[in-house]
Amino acid sequence: MEEELRKQAVQRHFAGESPKAIYTSLNRSKKWFFKWLNRFQSGAADWYKEHSRAPFTRPYELGIAEKELIVSTRVAWNRRHLHKLAFLPSSGRYRNWGCPSTLTAPSTAL
Repeated sequence: MEEELRKQAVQRHFAGESPKAIYTSLNRSKKWFFKWLNRFQSGAADWYKEHSRAPFTRPYELGIAEKELIVSTRVAWNRRHLHKLAFLPSSGRYRNWGCPSTLTAPSTAL
């Protein structure tokens, strides 16, 4: 339905109808109309389809190497019975164990 409205709006524009007449008759905004007109003019074959709004990256997501390091640290803690401690070591101790300084709580990172 929405995709058809987009196609119809662009067709009406190239038939000579004014943009204001088009977007008001379709009960849409000026921004909406020009967004789809610009997408059409980009030349993409699927210009009328909505793009994903999901982010391309997750800047705070841990990498595979960091996750593996955390898991290996947990395994080492379990072997040494450190998991029974009521406190977590400071981030300085993590660096001594080979953890990056950005990790402050491996027990809660995963």
